[in-house]
Amino acid sequence: MILKTLDIENFRGIEKLTIELDRTTVLIGENNTGKTSILEALHTCMSRGLSRRATPFSEYDFHLASENAEPEGAPPLVVTLTFEEMMKDEWAAEIAQAFPNAIQTLDDDHQRLSFRVTAGYAKTTRDFAVEWCFLDKSGNPLPAMRNKRRSKSRSSSLTSLSSTATSPSRSSRSASPRPASSCRSPKRIL
Repeated sequence: MILKTLDIENFRGIEKLTIELDRTTVLIGENNTGKTSILEALHTCMSRGLSRRATPFSEYDFHLASENAEPEGAPPLVVTLTFEEMMKDEWAAEIAQAFPNAIQTLDDDHQRLSFRVTAGYAKTTRDFAVEWCFLDKSGNPLPAMRNKRRSKSRSSSLTSLSSTATSPSRSSRSASPRPASSCRSPKRIL
């Protein structure tokens, strides 16, 4: 299984980017072209911070349209990770058990798991909020997972899905969770 696709929207200097990945993917480019931003977006979404009350993003992670723009007015930051089997039935039993409703079977009988993290300014709370959810084959959020204890297990299992090299983590601040919808809202940015 590999991380097959990484979609990034409005993260730092990246307005919109889709990267198709293979077993080995090399990021090559001049300085200040977004290579580190790609790796940090991936690292942030794969870290265990999504299962804790600490936020993984800072106000500096939001893509600003102009020099005078403020993070509160920035469009939502969205990172979507799609994992797929390379060969049929290659996923370990622990993965299938941790994500029974999130794993989707494709037309070729390979399995896929898609995960989206969205962050943005919430006018109702006057604060930044982060939501995460699993997606169906069409990219629509799946219904909320009800077992909170299992959701922690799922987040830890998600971390083990990929062994992609990423940059070191940043410190986070704690905050209170918002009520769950079809996507989880475990943290707010202070």
